[in-house]
Amino acid sequence: MAVVAVVTLCVCQRKTPPVEQVSVAQSRPLDAAQEPLALVPAARCGECHGNMEKEWRSSAHAQSDASPIYRAMRTASGGKHCDRCHAPLRALAVGDPVAAEGVTCDVCHTIASVQVDRADGTGFLPHPEDNLRYGPLCDTTPHYFHRMGCSLLHRESAFCAACHNWSIRTPGGTVLSILPEYTEWRDSESAMSSFECPVCHMPGVRTEAAVGSRERSRVANHSFVLRGTLLGRALSGQVQIKPEGGKLRISLMLTNSGAGHAVPTGLPERKLQVGVETLDAAGRVLSQEEHSYGRVMVDAADREVPFYAAVKEQKDTRIRAGETRKDSFLIDVPKSGQLRVYVRWRPISAALASQLQVVPPRDEPMLSASVALPLLFRRNGESVTLKLQP
Repeated sequence: MAVVAVVTLCVCQRKTPPVEQVSVAQSRPLDAAQEPLALVPAARCGECHGNMEKEWRSSAHAQSDASPIYRAMRTASGGKHCDRCHAPLRALAVGDPVAAEGVTCDVCHTIASVQVDRADGTGFLPHPEDNLRYGPLCDTTPHYFHRMGCSLLHRESAFCAACHNWSIRTPGGTVLSILPEYTEWRDSESAMSSFECPVCHMPGVRTEAAVGSRERSRVANHSFVLRGTLLGRALSGQVQIKPEGGKLRISLMLTNSGAGHAVPTGLPERKLQVGVETLDAAGRVLSQEEHSYGRVMVDAADREVPFYAAVKEQKDTRIRAGETRKDSFLIDVPKSGQLRVYVRWRPISAALASQLQVVPPRDEPMLSASVALPLLFRRNGESVTLKLQP
C-alpha cells in the first residue's frame, strides 16, 4: 500500500496563521484550457535569495537536465519517465526554457505533498501556477512577489523520497531498485538514520534567508550534495602496513560511520574505489592497484549495462550504514618515493562511460593516507598504522 506523506501548511502572517491539511488526493493537474504557464527562472528567485541561488547552481539539481551522463542515458533509454524527476516543470509548460533548469526553485518550493513507495516515481506534483511558495520557515510574512507556506514536510526525508526512492520493472516483471537512498535510510539501524536527509545534505548556517530579513541561526544550504564535506565524513578507517614474504601487506578497515545509507548510494553506476599507489619524488604514479565497490546491473547475457537496460542486479558490494569492511593488498616493496592509500568516489565506471560514449568525470577524493619510502621495519612482525583522513 502506498504511503501518503501529509504536510501541515499555512500561509504565514504576523498573527497566528490558520492551518490547513493538504494531501496528495487534493493535488490537481493543470487544466489544459488554462493559459500556458510562465515559469519563474532561478535568477529571479536569486534577486532576494542570492546565496541560495548561488549554492543551488553548483548542485546536481541544477544540472539534472543537462549533465553529459544524464543526456547520454536519456537518449539511449528513449527518455521514458526521465523528465518527471530531472525536469519536472517541462510537462506543465512545454517549450519553456526555464524547465531546462532541472530541479529548480519552483520545483521543490511549489510541492505541497509527496507520495512515498511508488515504483513509478510519480508521487509528487509541483504547482508553479499558485502564488504560494512552501518552505520550512514558519514565522515569515507575506511578500509582494509571493506568499509563504509553512511546510514541515520540507524538513523530512519523505520529501526527498519523491525522486530518491525509485525502481523500474524489467520486461520479465522483476522490480529493480535504482535509486534506493530513502529506503536505505529508512531501514538502516545506524545512528545516522535518526537524522532526516536535510540535516546532512542541507546543513544550516547563520545568515539571512532573504535580502533585508533578519539573520537566522539555521538557513539551509542549497548545494545539497556538499561533496567536499559529505564524502570526507561518510567513511572512517585506518590502514596497516606490514612486511609479508618479501612484500608489503596493506590492510584497511573502513567503516560507514557518517552516512545513513550505503556508500555509494544513488544510481548503480556509481562506484567506491579503494586503492594503493606508489609515487616518485615528483608525485608521478609509478604503480597502482584498485578494488571497486558498488552495484553491478547486467543484461540477459550477464554483461554490465546501464540500469535502464538491466534485467537483474548481479552483485552489491557497497558498504552499508554502520558496517565495517576489511580489505587488503599485497604489493612489491617500493624502494623510494611515497606510498599512498586512498578511497575515492567514482561517478560512473569506465566501462559504462565507454558504452555511453561520454568522458567520465574525475574521481572525487574521500579519504587517504600516505607515508614516505622506504619503510624501515626493525624486526619481523612490526607494522605501521595510519589513520585515513579526508
